[in-house]
Amino acid sequence: MEWVDNETAGLARAWFAVALSAEVGDEPVTVRVLGQDHRIARGDDRVVERYGLVWFAPEAPVCDIPDFNEWDDPSFDRSMNAPRRTTASAIQLTDNFLDATHLPFVHTGTFGVDSGAELPPHEVHRHGWRAWTTYVTPYRNYDDPLVATGEHPLVQEHHLFKELTPATTALIRLQFPLTGGVLAILFACLPEDRTSTRIFKMMARNDFGGDAVKLADAVDFEERVLDEDLRILEAYRDMRVPLDPRVEVHTRNDKLSLAYRRVLSDLVAADA
Repeated sequence: MEWVDNETAGLARAWFAVALSAEVGDEPVTVRVLGQDHRIARGDDRVVERYGLVWFAPEAPVCDIPDFNEWDDPSFDRSMNAPRRTTASAIQLTDNFLDATHLPFVHTGTFGVDSGAELPPHEVHRHGWRAWTTYVTPYRNYDDPLVATGEHPLVQEHHLFKELTPATTALIRLQFPLTGGVLAILFACLPEDRTSTRIFKMMARNDFGGDAVKLADAVDFEERVLDEDLRILEAYRDMRVPLDPRVEVHTRNDKLSLAYRRVLSDLVAADA
């Protein structure tokens, strides 16, 4: 049986976000990836800079860096949370970001809605090393100014697009048909070693019109969302994730999580 964690060598043929762009200059800096230290600097042909992040592949990559087109779209405002470290594994964090069923249970203090526990039928698509799906679920949209005036309800339908790129990166796009708002979030988790993961969270949205106060409030809100996730994930006793789907009990709501395990399994096999 194959298990993966923050030091699984078979994940080395993927891209990892290892630092903010501002943290890497001409002089080499040390980054820890999958339990190994690496020295990187600008100009290193193993380093790519994209979306305000420096990406690094410990070995020749078999996949691409994810497409986060909103980050380069001038009609979107960009923001980021300060990188954080956690004892939760990068695999479990990514799996959590891809899941939609935990929203009404874990995110009760932010945007979760009780009626969102059951997902409507949905299909998962895969092309190469990417897999994605779209859920239609309720969301407490505090960012809509017409909620305060009573013109719009607080709980609104939103289309939740989730995409995985190995080994530990997830792209999430929230689209609100009622307002036309779009919020895209790139979660990039760096598996440093078995006791440490560094989380990068980059955001782009089209509904604030450059309002600095609203953008700062949104960053604070996303900190609270991450706090809710980490409160659960850091309590896990075992930070490994099994690739054999028979080890865990799955439902039809777990299609994207199962696709993630298949992609990781293929990545480990490709390395072998």
